[in-house]
Amino acid sequence: SEMCIRDRFSMMDGERVVVNSDAEVKLDSIVKNSVRGNPDVSAYASFDGERVYVMAWNYHDDDLEGQAASIHFKIENLSFKTGKANVSCYLIDKQHSNSYTKWLSMGSPQNPNEQDYKQLEDAALLEQIKFSPAIPIKNNTIDFDFVLERQGVVMFVLQ
Repeated sequence: SEMCIRDRFSMMDGERVVVNSDAEVKLDSIVKNSVRGNPDVSAYASFDGERVYVMAWNYHDDDLEGQAASIHFKIENLSFKTGKANVSCYLIDKQHSNSYTKWLSMGSPQNPNEQDYKQLEDAALLEQIKFSPAIPIKNNTIDFDFVLERQGVVMFVLQ
């Protein structure tokens, strides 16, 4: 999963834009205490003149079942007052882009055969999921919601 996150992060282009999250854990707290209380739910975003890239996460140090985050995305100050933004959505969570979950479902084979190894490689690929094909732009703003499982990472590319 870490490789997939790096791959998506490297696809982000343009200049970083400000992100505000009312559920983020501040850096000072992470450095001092790590992420042991509330999960860190935040995002990183950039804009390249044509596309907005938003990568959001729901992270906690304890890799245990936890509550999903209902995230409301609001992207403001777009150059278009009205219209529609086409959306691509990529997801890493327990069921998507996760070879570890696949390995567990296979019975945790210590010496996977060639067919098993191919299935594990396929499960590790970054998965694009179906999401709204287009989101309306109103008053230079895009609004949409997404539920992100704990330990999940999602990336939206809006064009």
